[in-house]
Amino acid sequence: MKIKKNNDAISEMLGSILLLIIAVVSFSVIHANILFNPFPDDQTYVTIVGEIKGKNITLLHKGGESLSLQTKAIFEIGEDTFNITIGEDDYLSNKFKADSLWNIGESLIFKQANDLDDLRVKVTVIDVKTNCVVMSELL
Repeated sequence: MKIKKNNDAISEMLGSILLLIIAVVSFSVIHANILFNPFPDDQTYVTIVGEIKGKNITLLHKGGESLSLQTKAIFEIGEDTFNITIGEDDYLSNKFKADSLWNIGESLIFKQANDLDDLRVKVTVIDVKTNCVVMSELL
């Protein structure tokens, strides 16, 4: 009796193994792309409304996240620039400073000696925790 070699099963097994390898590699690539994407940076979302009232610039916290009293504000009035930290001096009342945050409904008042009616006033507020500009507005 003569034994014949039959190679039909080997080609089916090779095809199955190749399909399995392709599926595993594809899944691994997709998983690595999704899993290792960097997460978005921290940002502060807040609504601040600025207004000029005579010799004062008033910034009202209208909504969003509370800001630390270390938050910086830059006032460009005409040719002059003033950099302040909102928790210093009397920009916020002591009642507002009690919780160490600038919250919704609280006002910051920046007082000037001269009338601001004919001057260009630009205000920029920077959250130092996230190092993001949360307001930049021409009043």
